Amino acid sequence: MEKSSFYEEQLDELEEGLQVLISELDSEETISFEQHQQYQSTLDKSIRELNTLSQEVDATSPTIQTNFTNLLKLQEKIVKIDVEWL
Repeated sequence: MEKSSFYEEQLDELEEGLQVLISELDSEETISFEQHQQYQSTLDKSIRELNTLSQEVDATSPTIQTNFTNLLKLQEKIVKIDVEWL
């Protein structure tokens, strides 16, 4: 498998996961503490994966920049959502 194809597949998987998180959180105003931990853990993992990929390929790639920007926006959304302490 060609390296660029491998990176493209990794980025596509990351984008799909990000879109799932965005759709799940899009209408949320309040989440439980457990949900918050789960979302934060998933987001942290995605950020680490994207960071690793960005170090392996040209950092000027628009796909990487777009994904990283979207991850940061999602991080902001998670921080702003109220967490219910049950």
